[in-house]
Amino acid sequence: MTCDKSTMIRLGIGAVIILAAAYVLFPAFQAWIVTAAPVLLLLLCPLMMVFCMRGMHKDAPAADDTQKVKPVERNPNDTP
Repeated sequence: MTCDKSTMIRLGIGAVIILAAAYVLFPAFQAWIVTAAPVLLLLLCPLMMVFCMRGMHKDAPAADDTQKVKPVERNPNDTP
């Protein structure tokens, strides 16, 4: 998952659509949805940061996967 500005905007719009659909579909919970919506939208930013950082480090090599650097073999006839 790439974490750029357009992805964040699309996810924010998706969250608003889901909250609006829940408001329409569940009239018994409309007061709770209106009260909780700002908090849920504010939590969207840190939650996306957690998921984006997890996606960035998913392919990071482990400590034992790193390659050893071999020293350059020098020709004895070369001058330093």
